[in-house]
Amino acid sequence: MLGMSNRSSRRRRRVLAGVVPLLVTFAMLVAPTSSLAETAPSVATDQATYTAPATVLITGSGWVADGTVQIEIAGGSLADTTSAPTDANGALGIKASLPADATGDFTVTAAGLDATGADAQATATFTVEAPPEPEPSPTPTDSPTPTDSPTPTDSPTPTESPSPAPVLSPTIASDQVDYAPGATVTLTGDGWQPREAVHIVVNDTTGQTWRHVVDVTASADGTIVDVFGLPAYFVSDYDVTATGPISGTATTTFTDTPLPSNFGLDQWETVPSGNWIPGELQANNSDYKEGEVVPFRLTIPDNTPTSDNPITFSVCRDYNNGNVRGYLFLDTFNKDRNADPPGTITSNKGPFSGVNVTIDSVTEVGGQGGCQAGQRETQLSVTISSAQVRPVGRPPRCTDGLRSRAGQQRQFLPRRQSFDED
Repeated sequence: MLGMSNRSSRRRRRVLAGVVPLLVTFAMLVAPTSSLAETAPSVATDQATYTAPATVLITGSGWVADGTVQIEIAGGSLADTTSAPTDANGALGIKASLPADATGDFTVTAAGLDATGADAQATATFTVEAPPEPEPSPTPTDSPTPTDSPTPTDSPTPTESPSPAPVLSPTIASDQVDYAPGATVTLTGDGWQPREAVHIVVNDTTGQTWRHVVDVTASADGTIVDVFGLPAYFVSDYDVTATGPISGTATTTFTDTPLPSNFGLDQWETVPSGNWIPGELQANNSDYKEGEVVPFRLTIPDNTPTSDNPITFSVCRDYNNGNVRGYLFLDTFNKDRNADPPGTITSNKGPFSGVNVTIDSVTEVGGQGGCQAGQRETQLSVTISSAQVRPVGRPPRCTDGLRSRAGQQRQFLPRRQSFDED
């Protein structure tokens, strides 16, 4: 369950809430825009410790969309600066190859503009260790003096056979097997011919409605990397094909399919009396005022297997549409209205409450994240128990869906709802 409210210069506005798992309750609280804290841009490396010579994958998020971030790597006698482009979601990805004698502690400093256009800086650290010393070769023993052997007859001089060309086995893979709409995908590969131009095509297999085409250059160690954003609507499957003129072709796939419609999203009506309903909140069934918390509830079907654990949800809420404000904060579901959870609450974390579900973690992304434009994302990870509670009330017809795969992310982009405020 969740509660939501907002402030607006207009008497009528549109609001959107996200879904949470079985029964997971939470609330969205509307507050002035000035009280919202944006998440600072970040930068990170794929490992904390490397062995020289090191190749470091540097990624980041929260930067200005379609911009450029300056990346500096410094440590010991090394100081190198480059630039990394950001995609439409403010994410970046770049690979840096350090020389073989570069060892010790290093600092990555990223400097650029954040999502609001303000100057920002983020740092990350990593360590490069020297490779282990080779073991000494054993001292050979004296060989016995050979006895004279008969002089061999001359043999024909063999012709030299040409050395076989090396066999390349290139690869391409995504950092996840499943993504939310609008999420950032990182493709990596190895086994490519160094400095080879690799042509990458990412295709929406089912609908043929979207393509990502790019050419990248393999690094000196034969690795490639490509970072891009997915469209902010659901498709079913993606095929990835990477082709190099020398190395050949490598393929992979990842997915993005909707959650079954039997996952139910309900909200708490207040007129004529309090009750969970699957439809929209309107003036004829609710009397929420600006600043109040609106309870929401998601039910997970009782036949959901525990093999799906852990389940990660992205809760997407309407934050603003131009000057019109939506749900600005999350809060406990029964803060302002006495909404009734259908069962005993077994777990609480932050603004979320669960019945027969353990809430493992709550992360406020602080920006659009993997949600649509004008929305804010909160990530929630839960573990369901073997004894499920059946959903209460009929499930709504979900126009968009959640992803239903074990250990992967599920996202709900529910219908917009509107009501008049006093």
